[in-house]
Amino acid sequence: LRQRNFANKMVVNIQISQWINQVSVQNDAIIGYCKFLHLMNDKPNIPLVPTLDIDLGWHTHILHGQNYRAWNRKYLLRIVNHSDTIPKKTLNDGYVETESLWSREYKEAYVAPNSPENLPVTSIV
Repeated sequence: LRQRNFANKMVVNIQISQWINQVSVQNDAIIGYCKFLHLMNDKPNIPLVPTLDIDLGWHTHILHGQNYRAWNRKYLLRIVNHSDTIPKKTLNDGYVETESLWSREYKEAYVAPNSPENLPVTSIV
C-alpha cells in the first residue's frame, strides 16, 4: 500500500510523470540517492527528507527488499526505515535541515533546477 501511494503521486501529475521519464533525470536520481545515503551514514541521528527524485530511487531500492536490507546492513550498519506517515511540521523541519546539510556537503542546491518540485515529499528517514 505504501508503495502504491507513492506510485500514484508519481503518475497522477502529468508534469511529474513527463519529468521522471527523462533518462537524465533518472541518472541524476541515482546519483542523488547515493549522496543522500552518504548523508544518512554521516548523520544517523538527523531525520533526513528526500526530494522527489531521491525518493523515487529510495522506493525503487526498497522494492528489492533482500538486496535493500543487505546493502543497509553492509554500508549503513543498520536497516533504514522509510516512513510515509510523518507529521507535516516534522517533515518540513527535516527538509530544511537536509537542504542545509546537502548544501554544505556537496556545494550545490538540494533540488535540481529542472525539478517540478520545490517542496519536500511526504517521507522521512
